[in-house]
Parts: sequence; C-alpha cells; structure tokens
Amino acid sequence: MTSYTTVGVTGSAGAGKRRLRGEIADKRRSGFSEYRATRLSVVWRLKQAYQLMNHAVDSLYYLDRQQELLNGMLRTASRATLRAAGRSRTF
Repeated sequence: MTSYTTVGVTGSAGAGKRRLRGEIADKRRSGFSEYRATRLSVVWRLKQAYQLMNHAVDSLYYLDRQQELLNGMLRTASRATLRAAGRSRTF
C-alpha cells in the first residue's frame, strides 16, 4: 500500500483571486458607466446643435422673405414718389 500525501492550499490564495476578479469587474462596470454617460452627453449636445442650426435656417428664411417684401415696398414707394414728382413738375 502506498500512501499519498496531499498538500492543502489555504483559502487566502483563492480569496485573493476572487477579490482581484471583483475589482476588475468593478472597474469594467465603472468604465461602462462612464462610457454611457459620455455617449448620452455627446448625443444630447448633437441634438441641441441640430435644433439650433434648424432654428437659424428657419430664421434666415424668414429674414430673406421679409427683405424681399421690404424691397418690393421700397420699389413701389420709389415709383410713386417719382410719379408724383413728375406730375408736380408739369404744372
């Protein structure tokens, strides 16, 4: 009969590995949370910039339209002034 001797390993080495694995998992979760927060921030800023751009484009459209209307009114007023001036010279 042969007897085998076994050497037991204390739980401290296993506990150290579990602790390290836990720390790694915590860091991964923390990194993922930072990633999600950054992603949400970027998306929010992009949407805000798009809305501001859209508002600026709409404002430019209305300003151009008002400028066209005012130029038309100016042309009409100029013609009326010239006609009135021409009639007053004939008398």
